[in-house]
Amino acid sequence: MSAKRMSTAPCPDCGREWPHSNDLHESPRTPTPLDEAWEALEAEIHGMKDDYIPDAIARHRPLIEAEAMPAPPSPSAGELWFAASESGARRILLLLSTDAEHGLARAAITSTEAEVATDASLVFSAQEVGTSFAVVVQTDLVMPVWLRQLGPYVGRLPIPVELIQQAAESRDFAAELEARRGMPLHGPHDTRVAVRDQELDELWEIAGECVAEIEAWDAAPDPAPLDVDEVERTLLTILPQSALDAIRSLHTAAQAFVGEYQP
Repeated sequence: MSAKRMSTAPCPDCGREWPHSNDLHESPRTPTPLDEAWEALEAEIHGMKDDYIPDAIARHRPLIEAEAMPAPPSPSAGELWFAASESGARRILLLLSTDAEHGLARAAITSTEAEVATDASLVFSAQEVGTSFAVVVQTDLVMPVWLRQLGPYVGRLPIPVELIQQAAESRDFAAELEARRGMPLHGPHDTRVAVRDQELDELWEIAGECVAEIEAWDAAPDPAPLDVDEVERTLLTILPQSALDAIRSLHTAAQAFVGEYQP
């Protein structure tokens, strides 16, 4: 092997910058038909990319334009809203119900690609929703989310939300929904299985915090029953007997009032 030459000028044989081994020099070779075929294929692939990127932008532009739609005063069932996680994941959800007291909503994830619809999905055209993209509601991918995660507003479905609630809760699809359903999955190798797994992961990323807190509520122990005698003994240490008798009288009157007007 010849020694490396040290210089800042390019190699006169191959044009590479120094230092490099002279063994790297390759003898020139005439392009073969296979080389020309590969070059043609690469050019075609680049051309496909050039065509695909504008198409992809055109498909996603409606999602950006949807953000400009005026929002109702507060989220309600039957509406479509963007929902975001703390990590920045964002998807359009259909609200099936809302709970203003606890600040949460029960929601189904949606897609804008009709090709991913299964027999658990409901497809709505862009004209029906009032957007420039179709909406595919995944009735079997439902989780709770915080109302504070919602925004911006996207639109509203053109049918009563009760029909979709029924489908989500019992897989019982009303007759008027049948034409909106996609084709059943054709086994575990159906490409839509992987798509739905990804959608489930994205929904969990958005809803996971809310689900965990609700589970914590359910796991919390019930408060111990009130010991009335202990309460009276405590009150006697700070109140005279006459005051305690007055409290008993008020309590008895309140119970009678409630009992009279309870259905």
